[in-house]
Amino acid sequence: SNPLLGIEMFKESPGRLPVLQPEEETALLDACRPWLRWPVRLAILTGCRCSELLALRWKHVDFNGQAALIVQDSKSGSARRVPVHPALVEELRSRRGHPEGYVVMLDDGRQPNRHTVYEAFRAARAKIDRTDLRFHDLRHVAGTRLVGAGANPPEDADFRGHKTLEMARRYAHTSWVRLHDLVGSMPVSESPSNEK
Repeated sequence: SNPLLGIEMFKESPGRLPVLQPEEETALLDACRPWLRWPVRLAILTGCRCSELLALRWKHVDFNGQAALIVQDSKSGSARRVPVHPALVEELRSRRGHPEGYVVMLDDGRQPNRHTVYEAFRAARAKIDRTDLRFHDLRHVAGTRLVGAGANPPEDADFRGHKTLEMARRYAHTSWVRLHDLVGSMPVSESPSNEK
């Protein structure tokens, strides 16, 4: 017999709805220590996890293909190519270091760890009164913006390395304005006449 028969499973908690408007992004970047601005921008524009960004080496950046290869610390357990936003390509070129060097570094040339990033991020978010925002939320902001730009769920799942569409749905949320505009663009037949 099944020992779990009749035991009710816990309900899964609803996904958080992290939102970061463009003007809040600007304020957040201004509030960041200089070295932190770079990983924050990378997270927002690549959708990568903090651990993936910290493991990223220059040899993993494909400048011609405008992509980054995530080979370590990927939660999904497999490598993936992440498109690099065109706005980042020139900045990446200007920062380019030794192939074995890390893309994210502190001002003194040391590599930060997650604790260092999270502590600095908490200080920055407090300055803009967004204590609800976590560094990991930037990944979800990226997904939401990608969906808002027209990506479908499988594309968003591939972008962020989710193995299932359910995970992509949980963490990418449609923009109300975009949804409203899409509804307004639906084809409509003429309304039938009320005359009998």
